[in-house]
Amino acid sequence: MKEEIIQKIHNCIISGTFISPAISKRSKDSIFESVPHELVSKYQNEGWSVQKEYKTATRMKRLKPLDMAFEDEVWTMLAKMGFTFLNKDRNFRLPYSDNTN
Repeated sequence: MKEEIIQKIHNCIISGTFISPAISKRSKDSIFESVPHELVSKYQNEGWSVQKEYKTATRMKRLKPLDMAFEDEVWTMLAKMGFTFLNKDRNFRLPYSDNTN
């Protein structure tokens, strides 16, 4: 059971050459998503704006929520300080007891 937990933790961590691209993505103040042209108006109603139109999709953009922006700023600072093992995404959970629930 403990090996399974250790493997789950390893799958949620990035290191080495994967940190630099993550810094680049997390240091931006906006979120980007490519969507089919027919979904553009739906995204615009949800606060997204058109960044660029392509042949088959449109790249949409919106500002990050404050909690995400703060978390990404702290994460980026830690990465630039030289931490070599960091969480992949916002869903990282570290178990602290034998009860994994």
